[in-house]
Amino acid sequence: MGSPSSAPASAQTRTRLGAYYFDGWSGPLTNFHFQGLPLGPYQDRQPFSAWQDNSSCAVEQQLATAHNFGIDCFVFDWYFNAEVNDPGENLNAALQITHALPDRHGMQYAILYVDGAPFDVGPSDWTTAVNEWVAYMTDPDYLRVNGKPAFFIIKVGEMRQVFGSSGAVSSALAQLRAAAQAQGLPGVYIVGGFGMPDGTMGQDSLSDGFSIAQADGYDSIGFYNYPFAPPAVNGMLPFSTLSEAGQWTWNEATLSSPLPFIPTAMAGWDPRPWNETEPNTGDLMWYSRTPRDVATFVQGAITWTAANPQLRPEPAPTPPLVLIEAWNEFGEGSHVIPTAGDGTSYGDALEAMLQMP
Repeated sequence: MGSPSSAPASAQTRTRLGAYYFDGWSGPLTNFHFQGLPLGPYQDRQPFSAWQDNSSCAVEQQLATAHNFGIDCFVFDWYFNAEVNDPGENLNAALQITHALPDRHGMQYAILYVDGAPFDVGPSDWTTAVNEWVAYMTDPDYLRVNGKPAFFIIKVGEMRQVFGSSGAVSSALAQLRAAAQAQGLPGVYIVGGFGMPDGTMGQDSLSDGFSIAQADGYDSIGFYNYPFAPPAVNGMLPFSTLSEAGQWTWNEATLSSPLPFIPTAMAGWDPRPWNETEPNTGDLMWYSRTPRDVATFVQGAITWTAANPQLRPEPAPTPPLVLIEAWNEFGEGSHVIPTAGDGTSYGDALEAMLQMP
């Protein structure tokens, strides 16, 4: 397989830069996740490695390309009942392929457990899921924070609903840490996230979510995305509105997070492929964006970590951990992977920013 040769940005030390990876591209092109994309009006989002990523070649090419842009790891969305939605689709396929690859081109990886119906892991299935997760964590290329394998959970509130109480969630997380220790690992560094409702920004506080994460035994807080921070509107908004929402979440952390905080910079939000063909879905909002917009936003996240060393999961001189949402969320228009329409422009802008002194 031909993959890109190493680039200078692959050795960047400004940040430990992770990108969330949505693993919904393994099934037939007629499946829901491809709606509006290969057979619709948004064909320009086709990734350079082809629509489907269910081959070793496609995944390895993406790993090498991402690392050359200066990205250090993929955080794979992981789903329980990963084959429940569409025929022939495995929502954990690219993670499984990455785990099996002999050469990951300098990239590390981690798991984001996407809780929410129909993918919740209930108490009766928790041990099975824990054993699967820990099997990945023993890999030397699995992302570590403070020496421990990092594990992300998308919604701390959903965990409480599924397990029934703060104490039950704490026990479930303790079981995960103990299972890792039984495999010779020093535990697990667990990062919890939560969403925010429409209109939250500037009117509300995220302190409740921070309090839940602390009470339930998480080590740190980090969000997946926050596209609905402005009040519901129809049509296009400037990218500055999205970046202001991100900065607002970071500022909320400085005000009220009792735990370390990992900032996320969104690469965009444009869910029209998945929504334009669905009648009566309500407001449809998206953001304009340019490669420079996205690179500047990621740079802002790195700058924020320097200004708030008390919230870093790992102290300097370890480069600060920063996340991008996402590498390949085509249906939601949040992606930096090279595509037919944008070429390598988003990765190139990241690469240039990361090499600045």
